[in-house]
Amino acid sequence: MLLKTLHTLSFQIRSVRLKWPFLISAYFIFVAFNSNAAQVIKIPHQISLTSDQNDYYFRLLNLALVKTKHKYGEYIVETTVNPIPQKRAVLMLEKNQRISLFWTMTSKEREKRLKAIPIPLVKGLLGHRIFVIRKEDLPVFSSITTLDQLRTLKVGQGHGWPDTRILQANDVKVTIGPDFDSLYPMLKAKRFDYFPRGINEPWGELKNLNDPSLVVEPRLMFRYKAPLYFFVNKQNDLLYKRIHEGLLIAIDDGSFDRLFNQESSFRENIERSNIEGRIIFDLDNPDVLDQSAFQNKSLWLNLN
Repeated sequence: MLLKTLHTLSFQIRSVRLKWPFLISAYFIFVAFNSNAAQVIKIPHQISLTSDQNDYYFRLLNLALVKTKHKYGEYIVETTVNPIPQKRAVLMLEKNQRISLFWTMTSKEREKRLKAIPIPLVKGLLGHRIFVIRKEDLPVFSSITTLDQLRTLKVGQGHGWPDTRILQANDVKVTIGPDFDSLYPMLKAKRFDYFPRGINEPWGELKNLNDPSLVVEPRLMFRYKAPLYFFVNKQNDLLYKRIHEGLLIAIDDGSFDRLFNQESSFRENIERSNIEGRIIFDLDNPDVLDQSAFQNKSLWLNLN
């Protein structure tokens, strides 16, 4: 009876568009046929204002797992009910507690503590950073033409985020909030002046916030290498090999690019960003340990 239920559930889930968070009792079961034989992958419910972004990572993970099912067998993906902030998720994964995989931007510290699967999941979109600002400050930003002028203002970032170290290394003033949820209220309260977001992020976040006092700044952009990877525990060689092999197969057969191009929010936000009309400030990223992914240009979008 249980096997029949799981089989039915798997069919139903594959036939609808995924939404975040997934709640079925304590966990969401992504794919399952025989729970006794399947490989179980546990991931955290990650905090985001836009469910579509998280849907994409789930579909990409599922793609990698499907591509390797003939070699590694069936699988189940479970997600925690409660949100887990990035810093805590890193610690839990390092200690092999409750989760076995999650996705986040890389850094030297994270690559030392965890095992990164070095394929950029969104092709470098996160490294193209446009700014959410207070609407009343549009005249201030409209007069900025140099990085030195921008350095007179304060940027907001989350505690433990790799971007914080990148910005500080480039002499940008950073105000640090405890977590993602704190940053938009801090921006409104004038604790800092602008909040850089990957070009795939700000419009969905502002739509969900529904606050007309905050807008996307139209003229400026940071650009730096900021790969977002799947990470696993250092000792989890089996899961590392499976996901890595699956992503490489998907890249080779074109299904990775098809999935990426099907993500309407990516296409729409790239167009809305008007990159060609922006002043771009290129920043160095000294915080990446494994540079191998940078050498393969096919893994990155060219938005110049």
